[in-house]
Amino acid sequence: MTLAMTKSPSSMTLHLFDFPMEEAKSKVTRQKMKQLELGLERGHEAAQAAAEKADEIEPGWIETAASQLYSYALSNPNSFTIDRARKECMPTPEGADARSWGHVTRLAVKRGWIEPTGGYAPAASSNGTPKRLYRLKDGAQGKT
Repeated sequence: MTLAMTKSPSSMTLHLFDFPMEEAKSKVTRQKMKQLELGLERGHEAAQAAAEKADEIEPGWIETAASQLYSYALSNPNSFTIDRARKECMPTPEGADARSWGHVTRLAVKRGWIEPTGGYAPAASSNGTPKRLYRLKDGAQGKT
């Protein structure tokens, strides 16, 4: 590892691994972003696989769950977590994984039924860790 300090007339630059610290920070940031993107992609894949299993156990489950999520959003003017909505919708089939609701949520967003608010609220399903809040998307009434 090369660690050196150089001083130019306008600033001081710390060189790590033979390139400036700002470049090192940028590279680390890109690597972290790539890791986050890969993690998110894997999460989506796991949610889709879980939903497909739920649909295999109970044919039509994905579409019915998505429709019920939309109905829940229509009848709830306030923002909500998917955990809260799930309590009012059909249960995940026995033998299937609750991650299937991640796929159902993405489907409802893709169809323009719901949208994230940008806010978060604690969820019981994850020991109180913050979960994204959703709401009925403007103009979604009557959309199916």
